[in-house]
Amino acid sequence: MLGYVQAKTRAHEKQTLARITANEVGKELNISRALASQYLNELAKEGVILKINSRPVYFLDRKCLEEANGVRLSSEPYLSMAELEQELAKGVKSKRDFEMTIGSGSGLSYEVEQCKAAVKYPPRGLPILIAGKNGTGKGFLAGLTFEYAQNSGILSSESTFQRFCCSEYEDAQQACDALFGLAASTDPRENQGALRRADGGILYLSDVQFLSQEAQDRLAQLLDTGSYNTSDQTGEMRKSTARLILSSCEEPESHLSKRLMRRLPVVIHMPALSDRPVEEREQLILHFFCQESDRMNKEIFISNRVFDTLLQYEFPANIEQLKNCIQTSCANALVQQEARCSELLIYLYHLPEYLMVTARVDGGYSDEQRSMMNVRSFGSDTVAQTIGQYYDNILKEYDAYCANQCDQDALIRTLTQIFNDYSDYLVFSKRFANAKIDAIERVMETVFGVMSDKHYLQLPGHFHYVFSRCLYLQMRWNAPDQDERVAGCLNLLLRIFPKEALLADEISRMIEQSLDVSINGFSQLLLVLGLRQYSQDVRMDAIRGSSFATGIPRPAALPTWSTA
Repeated sequence: MLGYVQAKTRAHEKQTLARITANEVGKELNISRALASQYLNELAKEGVILKINSRPVYFLDRKCLEEANGVRLSSEPYLSMAELEQELAKGVKSKRDFEMTIGSGSGLSYEVEQCKAAVKYPPRGLPILIAGKNGTGKGFLAGLTFEYAQNSGILSSESTFQRFCCSEYEDAQQACDALFGLAASTDPRENQGALRRADGGILYLSDVQFLSQEAQDRLAQLLDTGSYNTSDQTGEMRKSTARLILSSCEEPESHLSKRLMRRLPVVIHMPALSDRPVEEREQLILHFFCQESDRMNKEIFISNRVFDTLLQYEFPANIEQLKNCIQTSCANALVQQEARCSELLIYLYHLPEYLMVTARVDGGYSDEQRSMMNVRSFGSDTVAQTIGQYYDNILKEYDAYCANQCDQDALIRTLTQIFNDYSDYLVFSKRFANAKIDAIERVMETVFGVMSDKHYLQLPGHFHYVFSRCLYLQMRWNAPDQDERVAGCLNLLLRIFPKEALLADEISRMIEQSLDVSINGFSQLLLVLGLRQYSQDVRMDAIRGSSFATGIPRPAALPTWSTA
């Protein structure tokens, strides 16, 4: 069975994933669909194959997809083929140069565009100076600039990227000798110098502020004329075809010669980690944990307290220190668990000591073990797109109803199923765990507890869990609410289910009073669909009476929703 799934997975075209079902496997192996489904689900639980909870349910070989796309996939079931395809698109084999930079399309987009423009500038590009504190990614950006030049055909595939750290030398003269070369030396490497070895490629000079004034002025001459003299000045002038990228962790204007600064038209300032947008800091944390997951071949789960502490701490050494911190945390956790375990759980006490003392311990968190997130499953882009799919599916069904393509009963059945699928997504995906959600959840638990006692609602234990996350996602991603179809679909449900409409209206008011947040149309729609399944024993006159008795104004008519 596994061999069949592997063969089918390998045979798929890159643009179209294979869709292997239990029914197909059963027919191929001449066994019942139920037995095939049982075996496939066992393989999925073991993490050998992937399960996609669509209709019908699909299965694919995990290792084949990881090798083909250069990405490590989560062992948790995917909710749709689209979600799996989004994960595969993150693979290193599908990304090139600047696309691999977190923030290339947002916080660092201007810096990336500057690098591209400098490389493309005729006839041999423009020199670049990258300024920023230690650990902000200056060298990483320089390396990606070289890859971009090669991928764009600006530099040949045989060209090289030479790194030259100006701070590694004992004195300024040694650095000057190693950079410009010694014509009198018989040692080929000393004779050539870093500049000659970089001919036809890019020379990256880090910590350029450590070069002497004389060496900096020689670089200025090189940028002016395309020629330079060796450090011992005993030979002929040498021509150079190397492109230069310089970096400094100090303010360039106060630490570089004025002559050199005047010849550096492109100056890029890399922001400190604490100055990066919160979404980028989140992505960096998850990215480094995923790297450790690949290295150890283990699924990594981190607690909400770990995630929040890493997100809030201002690392003096920036990205480099964050990466080292995550490696230390993983090493600490690895020592304390069984070697055969396929998962690695990271708690607050696994963090370095300097971070633990800054962590919040004010009781604002739930039990740490209850809120663990899989670092591979949590991703803002994937979450937003998945929410959008549920949103679009609801509106699509409503459009079909308006076009007389389905009756009212069919619409309600389908919308209820979409709601249940969305609830499963929120409960089982392990993507949503942080202090803000915990605070919302406590409020929701109180609100639904009051409503259950007052109206004899038989709400399941996970109801407040689901709607706390619905509200959090509404606050974070602002699901589009101006579409008149949302109001149309919601008002249709309010007319069909007047009892649930009054309950939802009362719940919304309580939430708004407690959290000072207005419930949008999409969240209201989900609330009505959820209440419908658990309000059979509630009487309409009891709702109206209790609303009047508790001081909530009795509506003259059923609640309605407007996009205005």
